[in-house]
Amino acid sequence: MLALGIKEVPTTVIGARHVTGYRPRELAQLLGVPLVTSGARTQQQLLDSLFAVLGVAQCYCLAAPDSAIAWVSATPGHRMSDMPLGIFAYHIFRLADLTLETVSETGRMRPELDHLFKREGAAIATSRALSDYTAAVLEKLRLWAESPIDWSKQVDGNVFGPCTVEALWRIVTNHSGHHLRQFQVYLKEAGIPVPEPLPAELDRLELPASLWG
Repeated sequence: MLALGIKEVPTTVIGARHVTGYRPRELAQLLGVPLVTSGARTQQQLLDSLFAVLGVAQCYCLAAPDSAIAWVSATPGHRMSDMPLGIFAYHIFRLADLTLETVSETGRMRPELDHLFKREGAAIATSRALSDYTAAVLEKLRLWAESPIDWSKQVDGNVFGPCTVEALWRIVTNHSGHHLRQFQVYLKEAGIPVPEPLPAELDRLELPASLWG
């Protein structure tokens, strides 16, 4: 990568050409595929989807009893099989919290180091404490969303690459939506009733519809 003059990740490389960061149009040109935007949302719809994802995740946190906080999936192949349910749920809101810090304060996302967020998440030992943390993150997000937003501002998304505020929130919202589906599966596997139905705003996530099947 250094030989190609690449000093940042993520970078997609094909031959002597490369694209760094989250740049859908340039990536589509590099890969020679059409840019599909059927799932594109307005900025307000993006916020609605973000709050819908986190709102459902918060309901899931409340649905989980204290005894489930340390539950770990026994299903082989689950990506989060080595992570207790409480830490997994904490990660969903921690990522939103880091993104908010990036777009409103620092301009550069801090890395979510495994040992740090797992230690922080492990300190939240009850369903109530987890829900209190989710409520604090949602309140900070609401206050930010009510203020003027510079959607075109450039930020460093760390592993997500350099991108605009809008692009970073799109990545994080979709990423969190994927985790929400995992959360749903884990709760069912643990024998915990899952609140239904899912809000319509989740239909706007740029994820395969089959994910929710």
